[in-house]
Amino acid sequence: MHRALGIPEVVQMICMELGPPKDKVYCEGPMPPYERTSLVALARTSTFFRDPALDVLWFNATVHRLLIYSVPPDLWEKIEDVDSPTRFRPTRAMTPNDWIRPHFYSTRARVLRAINTTSYDFIDVFATVALCPPPPTLFPNLHTVNWKVNFPSAGGKDLPDFRPFLGPRLASLSFGSLFSGPHLSLLPHIAAAHPELKKLAIKSGNDSVGQLLRLTSAISTLVCALHRLESLDVISLDLRALEHVGQLPTLRSLTLRDHRYASFSHANVDVTFPVLKDLTVHSDSIHTMTKFISLCSDSPVQAVDINFFESPDATEMLVFYTTLSEHCSRASLRQITVKLSPGFFDDTAGAGRYSLEPLLNFPHLTTVELDSPNGFDLDDGAVPTLARAWPHLEEVVLRCAGRATAPHVTLEGIRTLAHHCPALRRLHLFLDATVVPSLADRRIRQDALQHLEVESSPLATPTMAVAKFLSATFSSLTVISTAYEDVGIDDAADHLAWKEVEGLLPDLLEIREQERRWARLA
Repeated sequence: MHRALGIPEVVQMICMELGPPKDKVYCEGPMPPYERTSLVALARTSTFFRDPALDVLWFNATVHRLLIYSVPPDLWEKIEDVDSPTRFRPTRAMTPNDWIRPHFYSTRARVLRAINTTSYDFIDVFATVALCPPPPTLFPNLHTVNWKVNFPSAGGKDLPDFRPFLGPRLASLSFGSLFSGPHLSLLPHIAAAHPELKKLAIKSGNDSVGQLLRLTSAISTLVCALHRLESLDVISLDLRALEHVGQLPTLRSLTLRDHRYASFSHANVDVTFPVLKDLTVHSDSIHTMTKFISLCSDSPVQAVDINFFESPDATEMLVFYTTLSEHCSRASLRQITVKLSPGFFDDTAGAGRYSLEPLLNFPHLTTVELDSPNGFDLDDGAVPTLARAWPHLEEVVLRCAGRATAPHVTLEGIRTLAHHCPALRRLHLFLDATVVPSLADRRIRQDALQHLEVESSPLATPTMAVAKFLSATFSSLTVISTAYEDVGIDDAADHLAWKEVEGLLPDLLEIREQERRWARLA
């Protein structure tokens, strides 16, 4: 045996090379079979490799693998039925000694996952474990738990108790779905047992108004007991909890999935969000959201993601965008996303086109994704101002989510974007491509754009002229998608025409590249 194998760090590095890459260690999916097989084989090779290989193999563990395959083999009976999920049923009484073997593996776990599967039903397993719980030291080194499992046999609405699987060093907890009142009793235990939590995510599976209010109250009480939160993802918060997290010196990410029924003013909410970087809020009221954004004046927010459960008119959205401009840091903001939920466009004829002018005050934006029921107040004359205001753009999505009005931006407008936004790699825009500018007038080449989304944009025929213009302007463009693809329509005339343009691009781009090679050789 080589002397280097006597060095624990070397053996550990060998085992880690057989495991997942460092950026995939905390992923939710299972370890690929070839990685798992290699580590198992290595663990069986010699005692030098056993423990280091098992450490990597069980670093990111699943509850099901621990409860089914690491306990004595005579504990469970596997019941298979072609018409229902496979179930595991106890064949005898579970005893404390049955936890000895799982403990050998569980001490190695740092990440624990419990995920839904339609192929297996573990309701009897968790019921048995609840009556014979594991010792408190089962997971002494665990720092992350992702508990997203419900029982198919209970209609998917029975959340198994996860408290026995939370270790003393827990720093990150994600679980759901909370469907009923009894589930709320889990929350006080979390606050009492794990006050040092840094990351918390709670999903709700109930949409009734009364249940949402009760859930918001219970979650808010839990959140107020946590003082080291760095990331929070919950359905909503009451004013007391909002003020609490708004003063935390550690909170960097805040997500509120259904922030309804909130009513507050500057007089009764004192928040600063001193280190907040990412803000995501889904709200039923643009007025509530406008007030919320006004609380972020002292925050170094880098990404704002808003989803409205309504379709605001142009005046309301102008006020909201103006509030964003006045209260979000112009030096730090990099991403703006404002979406409108589907189903709110039945009566949007009077909504008007949204103005982008207030958002032009953010010079460092790299991603802009905005929805509008009737499009945006943007034409070829305004595109140069927009492009010069956002020179660092990498993605811009201006989505007409409702009734499509006549487009006011032409191919000349996107050529202006190509000139001023060299890093732009994705463009979603409803445009008028019926007139193709002359390439001899102004030759611009942009190498970053790869994906162009055109909704139901009209275009010139024959399509070769459009394809030549796009290939000459965007040398890396390979994908053109339309709105028809989202609804499964593949025979619309505009869709077929744009797909014809997409099909012409590879040959045209190759011709352009050959011309450039010949020019260099000349």
